[in-house]
Amino acid sequence: MNEKIKIVVTDSGLGGISVLAELENKLRSNMISQNVELIYVNAYPGEGYGYNNMESEDRKIEVFNDFLESVQKKFNPNLILIACNTLSVIYNKTEFSKTSLITVIGIIEIGVSLVQNKISSDEDIILLLGTETTISSNAHKNALISKGISETQIIMQACKNLETLIQKNAEGNETESLIKKYLSIALSKLELNDSKIICGLFCTHYGYSKSLFEKNLLSYSSNIKIVNPNDEMANRVFKIFNTAGIKKQNVTVTVYSRCKIENEDIKSIGSLIKTKSDAVFSSLNNYQIKKDLFTIFN
Repeated sequence: MNEKIKIVVTDSGLGGISVLAELENKLRSNMISQNVELIYVNAYPGEGYGYNNMESEDRKIEVFNDFLESVQKKFNPNLILIACNTLSVIYNKTEFSKTSLITVIGIIEIGVSLVQNKISSDEDIILLLGTETTISSNAHKNALISKGISETQIIMQACKNLETLIQKNAEGNETESLIKKYLSIALSKLELNDSKIICGLFCTHYGYSKSLFEKNLLSYSSNIKIVNPNDEMANRVFKIFNTAGIKKQNVTVTVYSRCKIENEDIKSIGSLIKTKSDAVFSSLNNYQIKKDLFTIFN
């Protein structure tokens, strides 16, 4: 029987807060330990220096590896959920992935599996949306091709700055305008003929704006399927830990960030997850600044 389990959920920003909220919600009826400590650690370095505008892939790997080593040293978790497609892309290239004994789950394989389950015809169009790092990596595309999906079915679209707008206002006019722009770029040259569009939201921020993606995709086809791997990521936790014999469970939630999180962002994301998890909502509003999350910047 597990007396205490520590789970770290991480993302570069607040997209992964949705995974944390889903996990906390599910833990109310699914017991995995007498005590569960949920820790959200914001992997965004701060000061306008996010992974998607770092100068090289090597730099992204260096910074994320430093962050992971810090998480291991400071929190010693049993499990790390990388609730970020951008960071999941580079995780296997870090030294941490080769040496650490901590169980780590990335979100890419989850998204690929969900897309595969939606495909019913070789005429289906698979639209993969994500950040520049995620899309340029071809990680989702290559994984789908390895499973026998034709490359001709796959369209990829990088959505520069969309995650930033979503974090500030997931349902705002500016956010919708940018979603329209990227969907138009990706789909306007195709003769869709009401083909089924399977749209993968492969940035954890995008799930907050799922209704806007649905609304605007319907102008291209009446047959759409949205894939949002965020909720499924929480389900993976319950496939790892043995729940036998646990009668009572105490769950705590803490949110940490190296940099200040803007009040506007907290209010925006908080309003979207409050009904799912009041505990996560409260922890986000009372997040803790931890300057030493990256030793590389100290």
